[in-house]
This record gives sequence, C-alpha cells and structure tokens, in this order.
Amino acid sequence: GDTTVWGGDEWACQPMTTRGHREILVGLCVPKITTSFPYVNLKEATDEIKKSWSENEDLQKLTVPDYVGGECHVLLGIQYAAHFPRLVHSLESGLGIYEVKLQPNSPCYTAALAGPHHSFNFLAGKVGNVAYLLQRFKEGISYWRTNGAPAPKCVSLTEEEIR
Repeated sequence: GDTTVWGGDEWACQPMTTRGHREILVGLCVPKITTSFPYVNLKEATDEIKKSWSENEDLQKLTVPDYVGGECHVLLGIQYAAHFPRLVHSLESGLGIYEVKLQPNSPCYTAALAGPHHSFNFLAGKVGNVAYLLQRFKEGISYWRTNGAPAPKCVSLTEEEIR
C-alpha cells in the first residue's frame, strides 16, 4: 500500500549455505528488529523429539544449541523462503526439528526447534501470562500490517543473472 517505513542503509551479504555455496541476501538496516528474546534451554525438547524417532539416523545426527536467545540480528522475509529451515520431524504437540539451510555462526549446529514444549512454558510467566503474551504478538502483527515491512530497493538476482 501507501505505507512509508524509514530504514537505514541497504546491505547485501553472502552467507554460506550448509551445502557449501554462497547466497546473496539484500536487506535494510533498522535500529532494532524486535526486543531481545529470553534465553531458553532447548536440551529437554531436543531429547524428546530425538527419542520419538530414535531409529532415524538423519534425525539423530542433527545438532541444536543447548540454549538460544538474545538479540535478533536478521529477519528473513518471504522472498528468501528457499533458505528457510526444512522440517525433518515433528511431534503431535507441534514441536518440530528443522534442518537449517544457512550456515550458523557455529558450524557444529545443523538444526533449529520450533513449536510448543512444556519446558518453554516459563516464557509466558516472564511477560505476565499467556493472554498478555498473545496480545503482544497480535500488536506486533498489527504494527506490520499498518506500517508495512521495508521493501528492498531492488529485486534479488537469480542464479542465471549472477552468471
């Protein structure tokens, strides 16, 4: 729509994929993407999802950090969906383990977790209660609907255009 979002410099970077190739990502600098995330222990959730399919060797080889949290430095938009992590396995509860496609800072990690797990319940207590937490999420979505996301000044190049 006719929404103006002010951002800073436009950046391009070439992160390494887990297959050993470099990809060009173009983004816009903003002072802060989101508030810092509380640190979360993922060990119990990782153990549970791996135990649920112990005979799957590919699943057992995936590694997830014991703890995650802190500042968010990058938010990939839908135009980079090809780089989103790939679902490997999920539980009935919705907890899933995803193989990452972009190389993280530490090459020893190959996966990410997403979804609900009882060991994550303390997060709601940090912000008050579940209703308040959901309200804050809804406010964030409403903000982006009203103000829009910053649009890149150019469209990313295809592999054919790079060659």
